[in-house]
Amino acid sequence: MSLHLINSAQSDSKSIRKFVSTDDAIVLLEDGVLHSLLHNPQFNELESIKLYVVEESLVARGLKGKQQRMFDLIDYPKLAELTESFFPIITWY
Repeated sequence: MSLHLINSAQSDSKSIRKFVSTDDAIVLLEDGVLHSLLHNPQFNELESIKLYVVEESLVARGLKGKQQRMFDLIDYPKLAELTESFFPIITWY
């Protein structure tokens, strides 16, 4: 069970999808939240993967409420809990 942290809008989602397993989770934070926008279909094929987006990152960019519904909003304490539950943690820049 890996936790994939995507913190850049430049992250290559096609490469990421190749390395994600069904028991993994993906968290979008910082500029990575741009991947969660409604018009961005990149993660539609990852229906069985838990998808999270850090609410504070959305708010900081004026994007709260514009994310796709498949993403669960989380805060930084919840992110800390996820880091304790998954191994390894993979960061995508």
